[in-house]
Amino acid sequence: MFGSEGGKLNYTIFFTNQCNMDCSYCYENNKKTQSISHDTIDNTINFIVKQYFDDSKKDVSVVTHGGEPLVAFEKIRYFIERLNSKIKNVKYIITTNATLFNDEIIDFLVENYSEISISIDGTKKVHDANRIFANGQGTYDIVVQNAKKLLYNHSDVKARMTINPRTVSYVFESVKHLLELGFTTIVPVPDAFCNDWTQEDMTILYEQGKSIIDYIKEYPNITNVGLINDSLAKKANAPCNGGSTTFSVDTDGTIYPCIVAVGTARFKIGNVVTDIDMNKVKEISEWDNIKIQSCIGCSRYDYCNTTRCRIINNIMCGELHTPSPSVCNIENVKVRLSEYYMTVFSSPYGS
Repeated sequence: MFGSEGGKLNYTIFFTNQCNMDCSYCYENNKKTQSISHDTIDNTINFIVKQYFDDSKKDVSVVTHGGEPLVAFEKIRYFIERLNSKIKNVKYIITTNATLFNDEIIDFLVENYSEISISIDGTKKVHDANRIFANGQGTYDIVVQNAKKLLYNHSDVKARMTINPRTVSYVFESVKHLLELGFTTIVPVPDAFCNDWTQEDMTILYEQGKSIIDYIKEYPNITNVGLINDSLAKKANAPCNGGSTTFSVDTDGTIYPCIVAVGTARFKIGNVVTDIDMNKVKEISEWDNIKIQSCIGCSRYDYCNTTRCRIINNIMCGELHTPSPSVCNIENVKVRLSEYYMTVFSSPYGS
């Protein structure tokens, strides 16, 4: 489970499992296509407000999630307007495929969201290799057109890239392209839920990352490229906070400890009507106390997501305490890239 910022209550709300696209790597494809009801929205708001006042009025962060969340735009607007009438200064976050934008939606996003990410995988060739409409048509042209409109009004919009073995050879080219489009924060995310990664792919990912670092050295105005910055900023794993400060609410109001767990019955921790099952939360938190034997001795034991998130391990490998090879290899690449970064930037002449 991914950690949250201290001092915050963090919610991810699934407004819909529906999407107007048919991406080849989508992990939502096995879910039922359903949307949240107004009753569930109201109950979710009541759940959040109760926790807010019971927990010394901590700051609140809400991720509006999908499917493609903007399929349920009117319900999102209803939710935000109602929650804002009860709690002030909520931070709203969204990741969108940007294909459903119109002037009304863009204005709403700019006005209400402090953090917006657009899913765009890079160049037209790379993006359209995976991110397509249900009819097989690529989405690059409409995404770029809409992204530029949003960037004009919200200059810190993030570009979220998904990397898989099919596109790993084009990571540097794609990052450079997105920077040229006007994005200053790029979040390249290797698909850890893909089981097709090979050691050759990981070597290519590392070399692509090195090319990004060499490029960054020449352009200091680039603010953040996640693949490079992740390990540089990585702190030691904190205990799982799912069910204490982090909650993911599915379309039917079922609560899970994190976004990865949503839809898996084993990880249910409550419902927005019946509240949290603290015994289940305690059970999940105690998994952290069990050492992963195959990882003992690794210098990254206290930093890696395989030792941090037992839910990822269970989903990937069928066992809570068996590390995912994909996650492990991706973590190793990030560490090696952070070491290369330190080498390049410690020398005035580069590497």
